[in-house]
Amino acid sequence: MRSPPGSSERRLGVLATQVTKPLRPATCAQDRLPACLRPEFVSAGGLDAFDTVLVANRGEIAIRIFRAATDLGLKTVAVYSSDDALALHTKAADVAVALDGDGVPPYLDIEGVIAAAKQSGANAVHPGYGLLSENAEFARRCGEEGIVWIGPPVEMLELFGDKSAAREAAASADVPVPRGIDRAISLEECHDFFASVADDGGIMIKAIAGAGGRGSRKVTAAEDVAEAFAACQNEATIAFGNGELYVEEYVTNARHIEVQILADQYGGVCELGERECSVQRKFQKIVEIAPAAHLDPSMRKQIIDASVRLAKKVGYSIIGTPDCHAPLAFIPVTVR
Repeated sequence: MRSPPGSSERRLGVLATQVTKPLRPATCAQDRLPACLRPEFVSAGGLDAFDTVLVANRGEIAIRIFRAATDLGLKTVAVYSSDDALALHTKAADVAVALDGDGVPPYLDIEGVIAAAKQSGANAVHPGYGLLSENAEFARRCGEEGIVWIGPPVEMLELFGDKSAAREAAASADVPVPRGIDRAISLEECHDFFASVADDGGIMIKAIAGAGGRGSRKVTAAEDVAEAFAACQNEATIAFGNGELYVEEYVTNARHIEVQILADQYGGVCELGERECSVQRKFQKIVEIAPAAHLDPSMRKQIIDASVRLAKKVGYSIIGTPDCHAPLAFIPVTVR
């Protein structure tokens, strides 16, 4: 079934649209989403800059982008590792280019993906999500090679891709953050931090370049610190190509609330509401519910206001998802 008119642009978001007029806050709850997405605020643009999109991803993520790009009249390029040669996403694109190696590492090889784009004639790259999608160096290399980067600005990737720097940014915007160490740490520093907060419930070891719960472990016993630290390092290196870790206190009995924001280059920031993401397995979300049920209105306002305040403080100009704990404590921001 062919998509209804306009659905491609909405699905791709940053692929074919750019904000050309300042966003203004919605006036009431029921028109909050349309106020940011009506034609008078968002207009198509940028398609003249490229005609072929390489999707630096795999599986369903890549297939969804291929469908939307095809609806927009763009040619599509898939990449695949040796063990993905028969994967469905390779059949959904106009062209498929093999990467060197098997498993996840080929999809994290920046130079390999750039080479595939040049080999296929792709003049734009869409990273999807996960893998290299939040890698500032990948975005920078695309620009250096004259390839359009369909994603967040390098500056935002650098800031929010480094979770320790993101914590500092949140604190500078008067957004509460859990106690922690805002830089890459050693195992010895991790042990010392655990000792300082052990009576309060434990710690969370997290990947600095991480997302989606990968490279994260909760530790509630001192004898488990070393094993968890090594496991996080290994997982982060495999998933993100960066094994650096940071640490923060574990917030007990907290709810995981996400806020969707949309910002432009004129300083306008719209919030599109919050969602409940507390149902998780191994710190990865299983279901999201919007709006968050039984969330105290004052807490909802605090979380949304803090998200908007952070976006304005750092000059955010794209779509993003600040994550918070309720009671209010900033976690990360996922840039889109």
